[in-house]
Amino acid sequence: MHALNASVFESPAEANLVDTLQKQAHPVVSLVAENNDTVVGHTMLSPVSLSGHPGLNIMGLAPMAVAPAHQNKVIGSALVRTGLERCKELGYGAVVVLGHPGYYPRFGFFALSTLWYRLRIRRAGRSVHGCRVTTGLSSR
Repeated sequence: MHALNASVFESPAEANLVDTLQKQAHPVVSLVAENNDTVVGHTMLSPVSLSGHPGLNIMGLAPMAVAPAHQNKVIGSALVRTGLERCKELGYGAVVVLGHPGYYPRFGFFALSTLWYRLRIRRAGRSVHGCRVTTGLSSR
């Protein structure tokens, strides 16, 4: 996964994030897409907490990567949709993602601008989005 993420993103931050999450966060959902026994796509969803609301059942989608030669072929969409469905099956109430504002709304994500400012994330062209995957947010 490290090599795929390192090849897709401008910096090694996302590849390092995957390494850290695999060791420390115990990702609940990790999905890969393969083509001829080669990993061409990957996404990971891990439990996150919202300050002031530690009991909410929320997942964070990070990162989602598709090899450049395989982009625009619905691989990323399939990974996101499958990941959201898996979160719903596991009883998570919502998913958040730091991503491109033109991409994630097609899956039901919407901008969380107040959360964006609270997190003070400085990433050009990206914003924080949330997506409710069940009818209500449940506590753990």
